[in-house]
Amino acid sequence: MPDKYKSVWISHSSIRDFLSCGRLYYLKNMFKDPISKRKINIASPHLTLGIAIHKVIEDLKKIKSDEREKDIKENLLNNFEKEWSKYNGKKGGFETEEEEKSFYLRGEEMLQKIIDNPKILLNKIIPQDYFYKGDMVPNYYLSEDENIVLCGSVDWIEYLENGSIRIVDFKTGRNDEDDDSFQLPIYYLLISNLMKQNSKKIYEISEAAYWYLDQDNKKENSEHEEFHLIQIDQKKLENIHETEKKILELGVQIKNFREKGDYVCKNEGGAGEGCRSCKDFERVFKFIQNRKNNFGETKVIDLDLEGDDLGNIEYLGVSDYNHDMYFVK
Repeated sequence: MPDKYKSVWISHSSIRDFLSCGRLYYLKNMFKDPISKRKINIASPHLTLGIAIHKVIEDLKKIKSDEREKDIKENLLNNFEKEWSKYNGKKGGFETEEEEKSFYLRGEEMLQKIIDNPKILLNKIIPQDYFYKGDMVPNYYLSEDENIVLCGSVDWIEYLENGSIRIVDFKTGRNDEDDDSFQLPIYYLLISNLMKQNSKKIYEISEAAYWYLDQDNKKENSEHEEFHLIQIDQKKLENIHETEKKILELGVQIKNFREKGDYVCKNEGGAGEGCRSCKDFERVFKFIQNRKNNFGETKVIDLDLEGDDLGNIEYLGVSDYNHDMYFVK
């Protein structure tokens, strides 16, 4: 059995980073601060909104299905306000109070829609730890020969009346997920493989869905309904297995990329500046490379630089995911 600690781990988000820009993939998924030994990330309003909404919905899993409606009506907005308070100002990537208020109101509107019509949130669920128990994010070997692990965490696993299950992913952004996205196939592969490995009972995954919580603010070219349901029929299964091959091919490409060590941006306009995808992470990388080595436990970084470009970067602290978080203006 290969050593998972030495494996190449891939997920929907890391594949998306890799396809966007190799340099972005390196800076987000491989690089670690040489002093703190942690990966880096950048606070942004959209990231904050997604984290806060997902957290208050995630907490509903701890409540019995027949008690959830009462909790949703009485506590959902208060829980959101408490969660949001962790990300005020620069901690949430907000440049102005007006920007922060705008995103907060968007979050309130999404949750008010849930309060008015909780839909599937009142139904029975199967906890993710039924399929997987462990400190790591849920994962399985996509290929032992290549030593590649596929990982991810499913937002909601609903138990349907016919005895099958439905995988649901909550969307807080304005864009539709592409029909050929890897996200739901990855979740299907993840849950079905974990069931085979760990579960006493094997459930059929008969449906998958995206729930677009911010439907009122979606872009004009949006095609999908608020609750976009996908039936897992024979044709869809065939597509999923074809997608699995593509995911493995990308996993091998990522593995080769990591081994080759050529982590430069191929898309940038100017040398060393980075492209649209990686430029802010490139600035944080330069910020780290040029600071004085007095990071310590003080969570203060002093700059020894000329000019103010890198001075518009601020270290925020450690996230719940154990990443060093930065504000980039």
